[in-house]
Amino acid sequence: MKLLKILLPLALCFLLLAGCGQKVELAGWEDYKDHPAQDVYAGEVAAPERIVMTRDGREKNSFDKGTETYEKIVSTLGQLIEAQLDENEQVKDLGRKLDGLKTMPELDKGVWLIYEYAADSYAPVYFEMPETQNSIVGVYSPAEGDGLTLHGFWSETGAQELLNSL
Repeated sequence: MKLLKILLPLALCFLLLAGCGQKVELAGWEDYKDHPAQDVYAGEVAAPERIVMTRDGREKNSFDKGTETYEKIVSTLGQLIEAQLDENEQVKDLGRKLDGLKTMPELDKGVWLIYEYAADSYAPVYFEMPETQNSIVGVYSPAEGDGLTLHGFWSETGAQELLNSL
C-alpha cells in the first residue's frame, strides 16, 4: 500500500509531463545559410512538408502534407499574405512586398504555426498567430546573424478564425 502511495503520484507526474509536448526552439541562420532562400518579402512561402502548432513554446499538434487541416492552414495563410501584398501594392510605397524588420521573437509565448521543410530544403518559416481579432500576423524567417526577419501582415478575422478551427 505504501508503495502504491509513492508510485501513483510519480506515475501521474510522468503522464502530465508527457502531455506538455516537445519544447520548440528557433532555427539559427547559420544552420540554413547554404540552403535555398525563399523570398518571404515578396510573399513567397513554399508549401511545407509539415506544419507544427505550438503554444507557449511547446509542440501541441502537427499537420502532415495532404491532410485536410494542413490544406486549410496553407490555403488560409496564403490568402492572407496575398491580400496584404495586394494592399501594399495599391496603398503603400512598398510595392508588392511585405514590410520587414529584424527582431527576436519569443516562441515560448503565444500560438505559433511553424512551416517545416525537408532537411536539405528551406529554413523553417514561423507564423505568430494572434489570439485576438484585428491583429498583425507575424511571419518570421531566419535572418543573417542572430534573430529573424519579421514580415507582418494584417488580419481582421482570418487568422483568428483559422486558429479557432484548429
